[in-house]
Amino acid sequence: MIDIGRGPQVFVNPKILKKEGKRVLEEGCLSVPGVFLKIKRAEEIEVEALNKEGENFKIRARGLLAHCLQQEIDHLNGILIIDRASIWEKLKRKILK
Repeated sequence: MIDIGRGPQVFVNPKILKKEGKRVLEEGCLSVPGVFLKIKRAEEIEVEALNKEGENFKIRARGLLAHCLQQEIDHLNGILIIDRASIWEKLKRKILK
C-alpha cells in the first residue's frame, strides 16, 4: 500500500513493465532509521499489479509516485536503499557493508 497524499493505493504483486528517464531524490526508509541517501531511479514507470479485489490493472506513474513504487517494489525483492546507494554515497555516510 502506498499513500503519497491522495489516499491509500493498493498494489498486490506489482511488477515494473517499463522504465523511462532518470531522477535522483534523497530517500529515507523505516527499515534504516536516520539514514537518508540520494538514490537514482526511473522518472516514469509502468506497473502491472492486482487491486484489493484481485483484479489486474496497469498504471503509468511519474515523479514521486514512481519513486515510491520503485522503493516499495525493491522491498518486496529484499532490496533496501543502502543497496541502491553509490559507493561514494556509502563512503560519505560510512554505511559500507
